[in-house]
Amino acid sequence: MSVVCLKQSGERFAKGSTTGEPFHPEGTRAAADKIMRAMQQRVDLDIDGMLVVPGGGNLFRGEELRARGISGRSADFLGRIGTVANAAVLSDQLTARMVPHLVLVTDRMKVVDASFKAEKYTTERMGNAFADGMVVVIGGGTGEDNVTTDNAVVSYAADFRSTGTDTEVMILKGTQFDGVFDQDPAIFTNPPRLRTISAAQMLDNHESFGAVDAASLRSLMRHDMSMLVYADGGHDLETVLRHYPGRMNGDMSSIGTVIVGHDVEAEYYTT
Repeated sequence: MSVVCLKQSGERFAKGSTTGEPFHPEGTRAAADKIMRAMQQRVDLDIDGMLVVPGGGNLFRGEELRARGISGRSADFLGRIGTVANAAVLSDQLTARMVPHLVLVTDRMKVVDASFKAEKYTTERMGNAFADGMVVVIGGGTGEDNVTTDNAVVSYAADFRSTGTDTEVMILKGTQFDGVFDQDPAIFTNPPRLRTISAAQMLDNHESFGAVDAASLRSLMRHDMSMLVYADGGHDLETVLRHYPGRMNGDMSSIGTVIVGHDVEAEYYTT
């Protein structure tokens, strides 16, 4: 069996917006629907539970706050608040779809509000929820400054694996573009796309390979784990899970890029 650890892009909550609002019905529905569909097929997909770590980029981005004169620590705090807000929105949408789930907040933050049901994160609480076949949504990242929710999803995946479970842990990052490219796909047309690359290679050339932040890459190396970066919205989540390397269909077809925590030779797609 497997546990899915998904980094949910905050920007996806705003999908469909034409006026810059942070939440749009199209985006919030899509975020919850993909989780619902995957959990409805969890027996066929051979998954026990799912962890979702939402980003906060639809509400706050650290570099933009700093450009407006907001200090680093305050910017980091606001970013964490944004991820908690997105966890609340996602919980609301999952509740409407009757998807069993649990909302946790990093143990470095204390969030108390009568209208927001959330518990303090512990590895045990997360593992028990997985055992019950639930989705676990974690807000607040890891509660640390100068790291992103990319790093948080790796950290929580490593926490779960450290319990000694023999459950497969799959780390996914849904983003705008379908994988890692050696040129910025927002600027260049049809840049070369990687099928597989090591975290160390990405760190050595991080200005070129900017799809995942440096702290996350170091975490992948430290724990010898892998992360699949793929286009959120470009593929159904259940399709991604079926084609995850080593699983049902054995390869990724043309889905995304696997970042590996140990040394491997970089492999590009041929077309």
